[in-house]
Amino acid sequence: MNDVKNPDKLSAAIRLKFILDSSTFFNTRLKITNTNIRDEYIANKSVYDFHMTNSLLFNRKYKIIPVSNICGICCHLEIKKSNDRKKIISFFSELYGMTESTNQVIELLRSILVNNLSQREKLSADTRVKYICKAWNAYISNDTYKKLNVTKADKLLFL
Repeated sequence: MNDVKNPDKLSAAIRLKFILDSSTFFNTRLKITNTNIRDEYIANKSVYDFHMTNSLLFNRKYKIIPVSNICGICCHLEIKKSNDRKKIISFFSELYGMTESTNQVIELLRSILVNNLSQREKLSADTRVKYICKAWNAYISNDTYKKLNVTKADKLLFL
């Protein structure tokens, strides 16, 4: 990742994207090499650069989700799931309070993530991604929930 800004965050984002692409949700057996990461970045450089820039902006506002997680999820949604970039950015802008929320599930997710910051026992990375996945799916399908729940058994996939 020579001459790349934030190479550690970007590598972690690409690794998460591969995990989400494979639908294994943090399966430790998935082998991702440095060559895989470099090739993926080269193939989708503009997408990764765009989402890394926005992920850093979101993270400056609130540190509720690691930069690499935001970027990896955004890139998965755009590259693998073919979601509209504007919709992806709108979701995270609403989550981070940069624009008004259009779906109550975003407020539920924000509350969970903010409350997690003060908890002694933090959400695991896979649980945090499951919450984001469930909220994204509700956002895309315009569903609403009174409560946002996920369990260890949930095998969620992003729409």
